[in-house]
Amino acid sequence: MVFAEALLKAGNFRPNLTQYEILLPRAGRLTPPVEEAVDRAYSVRTENQPDCSLLRRYSTIAYIAGALTGMTEETKARYKDLSDILADGGVFGYAPHVFGTDPKKHPQVTAQEVRDMDYLWAVVMPEFHFNWLDPLAQGNAIEEGWAESFGIPSVYLMPEGQKFSRLTLGMDNIDHEIRYKNFEDAIAQAGDYAARIVEFRKEGSKVINLFREINGLAEEPKIERELHLFDLDTGRIGKVKFHDWVEGGTYGVRFPDGSWKEYHDRNPHFRPEVRDRRDVNYILIPVPKGQAPNILAA
Repeated sequence: MVFAEALLKAGNFRPNLTQYEILLPRAGRLTPPVEEAVDRAYSVRTENQPDCSLLRRYSTIAYIAGALTGMTEETKARYKDLSDILADGGVFGYAPHVFGTDPKKHPQVTAQEVRDMDYLWAVVMPEFHFNWLDPLAQGNAIEEGWAESFGIPSVYLMPEGQKFSRLTLGMDNIDHEIRYKNFEDAIAQAGDYAARIVEFRKEGSKVINLFREINGLAEEPKIERELHLFDLDTGRIGKVKFHDWVEGGTYGVRFPDGSWKEYHDRNPHFRPEVRDRRDVNYILIPVPKGQAPNILAA
């Protein structure tokens, strides 16, 4: 439990969905509302894909950040309107009060559960954020901080003529600002920008590279990676030296002290009795070739 909890709090580790699903129960944090959020995340990735291929119904996932606590239904409605416009263009726009919890409708959901659900959709899942800065709230300020920490691009939506703090405007991950006259104008501009993203994605490139292109930067360099395994029972990290794809789905791992250990692949293709990954005692981590893993180095 201690290593899973530490990984969830590690500021330099952005888990993918599989890793997040493995870590949550081991840290005692896979409660029913959080589990429902994880299930939704998987359904978004595989909806309308009966072959469970890597293709998605949605080409891109965006997080919609905006004030909720104490807000009117009219204010919250624009988040849903934006999500609907994005869906029409093939982008899944996660609006927390629509697909997650609403402070008014779900008061029984705890603060930590809200944090873990929002972290799933604001950090683990999205390729970029839409962030409504008016009214500015504590929650979407925190989510913007998460996005900057992990290099997730943010698109700000800001009323024309309104001033914002220099810190808010100085975040390193801001890649576009939409200045709008009214809510309808904001939704229209955001929809047009999302359509541009979808077209760019059709070429097979990541969203981050569109933002880099707009800012006159070269594409992200392609980095060759090696697979490492983090043992959640011991905290040891070793390099995966082989993976038996045919017989038993076994990973052979060598640790820095020269010792070896084999781990069973929890993929149901190899182990039909496995229905989920929640009793897994390891996570797999791709690491740039030649570099040592730097998360919770043991």
